Amino acid sequence: MRFGEKVTCPKYDREKVEPGIVHIGVGNFHRAHQCVFVDDSLSLPGHESWGYRGIGLMPADAKMRDVLKEQDMMFTLWQKGTSSESVRVIGCHSDFILAPESPEKVLDALCAAETKIVTMTITEKGYFVDFTTGKLDSSAPAVSSDLEALKSGSASLKTALGQEIVAVPSEDRQRRLRALSS
Repeated sequence: MRFGEKVTCPKYDREKVEPGIVHIGVGNFHRAHQCVFVDDSLSLPGHESWGYRGIGLMPADAKMRDVLKEQDMMFTLWQKGTSSESVRVIGCHSDFILAPESPEKVLDALCAAETKIVTMTITEKGYFVDFTTGKLDSSAPAVSSDLEALKSGSASLKTALGQEIVAVPSEDRQRRLRALSS
């Protein structure tokens, strides 16, 4: 297939797009599925406030951040079926924050007035579940680190659950922390 004029580009003004969704875990699944729907919706009138701001929790996520920033936060999706294929440029992301480098920026993004939705795609290892009990594995180093950080008021969190807890209003946060600690 020769791409040329067959590459679909965003049909909206990317300069007008504001992040209204914060997504934790900007991996392949997110970019190949969720971003397609958001990218399509940004083409509809009045939907400019529904762009994505990505968050990477792991130091290794710096590579994704760097690649996306080099490409003006855009990427190419090649969809290939048994009888058809298409190539499109996705432009729904406008920012990427690496949590280990900028924990306060993550908290600001999660709690921003313009943030309407927080989504995440993480692997089963990111849930930190003790599969024998079905409960949170509070002995996992990342979880115990988050519990200590949350108790001390630090924004230096390592897990998606920790990031979500810190984003809720403080009275709810204390109740959730007590439930997690027991």
